[in-house]
Amino acid sequence: MTIFAAATAGPAAARIRGYSMALWAVGVLAIGAIIGLTAFSVAVVPGGDSVYAWESDNPLAATTTDGGTTWSAEDSAYIEVPASLGDAPLVITLTAGGPYATVGLSGPGATTADGYPPLVAVLTIDKDGVPVASTPGSRLWVTSELSSGAEGPWTVTLTPLPVTDLDDGETAGSGNVDLRYSGSATTATLTQTGTGLLAVEVITPTTEPEVLTAVDTSTLTVAWSPGESVVLRIRSESTTASWTVTVGSAAAGAGE
Repeated sequence: MTIFAAATAGPAAARIRGYSMALWAVGVLAIGAIIGLTAFSVAVVPGGDSVYAWESDNPLAATTTDGGTTWSAEDSAYIEVPASLGDAPLVITLTAGGPYATVGLSGPGATTADGYPPLVAVLTIDKDGVPVASTPGSRLWVTSELSSGAEGPWTVTLTPLPVTDLDDGETAGSGNVDLRYSGSATTATLTQTGTGLLAVEVITPTTEPEVLTAVDTSTLTVAWSPGESVVLRIRSESTTASWTVTVGSAAAGAGE
């Protein structure tokens, strides 16, 4: 990843996680409108009954032994995101259990009329890790499925996603990067110059992750709700193309 402009608030924080661009392309062709890079899955136990952690009448709380990084439970349970992790986007990784788990994200303390938490997103996680935008007090409802299809014990880790902070105005770069914007703007445009596939995943604490794609020289426009932090995960398959992100008042003109 290369950042050319000085509009960002510093270099990327080390590790940049990548997705397979082939998976992006197949998803676009097969589904048309992709909801997110993370696939949905239904936790089904033998007999055909769908069981999710957030549907339990007496939900279990997962436990941590290291202050909030590693969490585990013997069955479906929830993790309440601790304040110690701050407001940084997180990577949730399944380290034991498996081979995957279904995770629902709900906001702090919210419930619906039927007593269930209103979910912001539903994700499928595995040992490769999946990014999630959350705030302290949010809950991650984890249901792990064993190879037999039954639920079982699990362990996950929550680690900060390395991001480059994004300011208002224009930022140019190339390659893969995770950008975070926390200002007052609610729109951005992403322009690619060159050839190849470009994709951006938009992650916020209050909406389902969304993926937009472009091919060759083209422009994408993304939007989010006022007052929330947004993560833009840019993934480029090209080694020669470059991109420009324009945030704030200039974005409207750039997208016209």
